[in-house]
Amino acid sequence: MLIVPCSAALIMLVLHVFAGPLAGFPAYVPSDDIYDTLTGRVLAIVYGCAPVLATVACTFVLVGHLQEFWRGTRVRMRNTNESFLLALFELITRAKRRYGGYLVHLGLVAMYFGFTGSAYDTEKEAALRPGQSLEVRGFTMRYEGSRMEVDPNRRMLWTDMTVLRDGKRVASVSPAKAIYSKPPDTATTEVAIRSTLTEDIYAIMNTVNPETKLGTFRVIVRPFVAWIWLGGLFMIFGTAVCMAPSVREVLGDVRLPAPRRSGAAMATGLLLFLGTAAAWHVAPSSAQGQGDGSSSLMAGTVEMKNPTEKQLFPRLLCMCGGCQRLPLSSCICSWAEKMRAKIRDDLDLGVSVAKIQDDYRAEHGSRSIAIPSDRGLDRALWAVPLTLIAIMAGFLVWRGKKWMRTGPVLATASGVAPGAAEGYDAALDDELRKLDE
Repeated sequence: MLIVPCSAALIMLVLHVFAGPLAGFPAYVPSDDIYDTLTGRVLAIVYGCAPVLATVACTFVLVGHLQEFWRGTRVRMRNTNESFLLALFELITRAKRRYGGYLVHLGLVAMYFGFTGSAYDTEKEAALRPGQSLEVRGFTMRYEGSRMEVDPNRRMLWTDMTVLRDGKRVASVSPAKAIYSKPPDTATTEVAIRSTLTEDIYAIMNTVNPETKLGTFRVIVRPFVAWIWLGGLFMIFGTAVCMAPSVREVLGDVRLPAPRRSGAAMATGLLLFLGTAAAWHVAPSSAQGQGDGSSSLMAGTVEMKNPTEKQLFPRLLCMCGGCQRLPLSSCICSWAEKMRAKIRDDLDLGVSVAKIQDDYRAEHGSRSIAIPSDRGLDRALWAVPLTLIAIMAGFLVWRGKKWMRTGPVLATASGVAPGAAEGYDAALDDELRKLDE
């Protein structure tokens, strides 16, 4: 049963390694070191391999579940002479718990495929005058002009942009900035989004000179974001299939068994509770600070001038006391602006990123850093998940080898069929027959 999913995963691995770069999706994406230590280099390698690991895992799960649908539908077609679509529908409706669960798993596959797209973000910044454009990942973003809309509470500065591909217009987007009267001179950035099944385009307007119309823009293209939402909808659909009552249950002909509390379920709930408590203790949520008058109106777009600033600013959180501890890459309050200026001066003097982070943590506390330190118990936040992944991978390899040695023998010993595949089909045939009775 594992031959087909494993073969598909292997084919995906080969395609991703050799054909991925030609399509703009390389298997390995270099990642910045989180720490200037051996740990940072190891984690950078793991993160760099994440795209190919994700696509291979998604392919294995997708093909494995589709194989389950195909086997069940084929057995039903053989027993009832139904068409493929009717047999598939009857299969799902008669074994809702099993196949509804499979649908939920397929939704998860779609979501993880969408998450993988973030590894291929393409971002560009440019200062443009009306009529000028910038190129990003095959798209041309042409700046058409700006306009102002005023109401009693705010002023909205809009910038109109045309999205072109291969010289043809595909969309129009209008990033904006809102300037509120209360609190005075408070601004928020309105990101314009153009979404398709293949990629999302985020257009962000940083500044516009009202006289010269010169504007500074940041454009981000992120592939496969829509698959995250589609996967969520598919999970909801699968859950509805699992929970839907059968006709006999609606008519009252079947008495549903009372739910039982298993030790495994109680243990899982306890682990989730302990994990949530630990996460709250180690990395307190920003919601804890919402009672002190914090406001998300300080969120905006910060112009970062070089890769070092793009690496450093997202790691440092604003500690002015009036914000939701936003990173310096997005907080536009006066305190954050002064801190960015100080950090830029330090970078100009040759101070390393690690030294700036350590000084910032020492001055403002551990809560001022968006990433855990590479010291003490903080290491558990990355070490425990990686250890569990390694253990599960080893278990799957061991289990697969054991199944390959014992699977066909057990099937023969049970008297079902002389082969593993035939034995599985026979068992499935018997199960579907019981559902029809």
